Amino acid sequence: MAERLRQKIAELKVRLDQAEARSECFKESLHEVDKRIDCAEATAAALRQQATLTEVEIKRISSRLENIEGQLWSTGETLKRNERAMDNLATEEVQMNAKQNTLHEKLKTVKDSVTINESKLGEASRRIKVVELQKKLAEKRCQRLSELEGQLHARLSEVNKTVEELQSSPRQGMSEEEEQALNEKIEDLKNSYIESEAKAELAQRKIAALSYKRNELQNELQEITEKKQWVKDELNRVYNDIVQWPGGTYGLPMPTTGCPSDGVTEWKTGWTYHDTEDDNNENQRSNIFHMPGNFSAHGIQQKFCLKESNNGDSGSEIWPEGKYCLYKKGVCPNGLKEGFIRWDDEQSEIDFQDKHFGDLPDGVYEKSHTTIKYCCSTKGNVNNPIQLPALRPFYLLTYDSAQCQKVAGTKVTSEFIKFDDDDQGNTDAADGAHPYGPSEDPFNLKIYYCYYEPGQESEDDLGTGKDVKSKIPTGKTSSSGLAVAIGCGVAGAIVGTASIAFATKRILAHRARAAYDLIDDPQPDGP
Repeated sequence: MAERLRQKIAELKVRLDQAEARSECFKESLHEVDKRIDCAEATAAALRQQATLTEVEIKRISSRLENIEGQLWSTGETLKRNERAMDNLATEEVQMNAKQNTLHEKLKTVKDSVTINESKLGEASRRIKVVELQKKLAEKRCQRLSELEGQLHARLSEVNKTVEELQSSPRQGMSEEEEQALNEKIEDLKNSYIESEAKAELAQRKIAALSYKRNELQNELQEITEKKQWVKDELNRVYNDIVQWPGGTYGLPMPTTGCPSDGVTEWKTGWTYHDTEDDNNENQRSNIFHMPGNFSAHGIQQKFCLKESNNGDSGSEIWPEGKYCLYKKGVCPNGLKEGFIRWDDEQSEIDFQDKHFGDLPDGVYEKSHTTIKYCCSTKGNVNNPIQLPALRPFYLLTYDSAQCQKVAGTKVTSEFIKFDDDDQGNTDAADGAHPYGPSEDPFNLKIYYCYYEPGQESEDDLGTGKDVKSKIPTGKTSSSGLAVAIGCGVAGAIVGTASIAFATKRILAHRARAAYDLIDDPQPDGP
């Protein structure tokens, strides 16, 4: 029994040792598990921290994406606006091309009509002369017949008196033959009296007929005159509907006749005065000159016409292609390039200093320097006429050469002004697209202008100033006659008479230029 107990105890000890060994193993495993748990917790903390950082980064990226989306939306809207603007420009270009094609078709039709009716126009001119001559002849014949009627009445009185004398004369002592001869003479006188009365009556009828014919001719001439005036008014209306000053804002030099109003465009005015060199002054202008304002050896005044708003604009803001310049006011019209010219004016206490007044082109106007900005058309050919309102005189400035851009329906004269600027440390400058001339003299600015007036082609007069160089290309004054042809066609289609067409053919060439009354701007110096 004791032996079994000892064996049992030994087995229990062995099992206890095994249990302790397993317990130690469990403890080691538990320790390893604790380590793994600690590592997992550290990893979880790191992951939580990384998640927080990631969340912050996601928010930052989301905010940036929202900004980018806003920028993309704004860019998209800008692109849409640009696309709409391009579509509008394309539509406007199509309209302009269609209008140009229509004008070309009208021009072709008018040219054909003018060619066909050329003989009729000449016949109308001859008819007017014949009518006037017939009127004069009728008046002379009336006068002659009136004189003849007076002579006939005098002759009738004489015949009647002679007959009475013969009838009352004594016949006693007369032979039968003498009495018969006397009776025959009395009968002849009576017949002569009757014939004279018939001639007088015929003369009166002729006088009445000629008077009626004269009145008819007078009425015909009056009717032609009235139709001519009506055609002038109608032609002006149609021409203004076809050709107007382009929309937008810009400026032109002012001519002596004032700003070129077309009944729609509103112009504002202003001027600037340049104090020029005092010593041996060489200010100069062309002999043919149509600008108002003071010009003397002390200084030069420039006057401007500024279109500063789009009020009343019905035309396109696109200027035709050519080579010419305008004054800049606001944004240059589409297709025109910007530039400037700077005058280094005299800084003298002897004469009046630089001054300016009213509305001016864009630029800088100081006491000693003047900078004026320009918008220039640099494409096209000066010899290809462009369409601008041609019923009032106006100016453009040259570009690239002294040659003037042709404008349909006008006669153009090239003119210039030479400014004798400050001689000491001269800082005259020109850059970008600007009028031709400054490059001719590095110390004295010279600017070329083009004066347009209604009329037909004629030779150019550059002005024959003393400093004009023969090597400078001189522009030929010109007019394509397009406006005249359009006027002829319109008038001919409306009235349909050769005499009216003849009148309209010359209307633009002989249109009276009404005086333009302006309040005289203050002059800084005498001429």
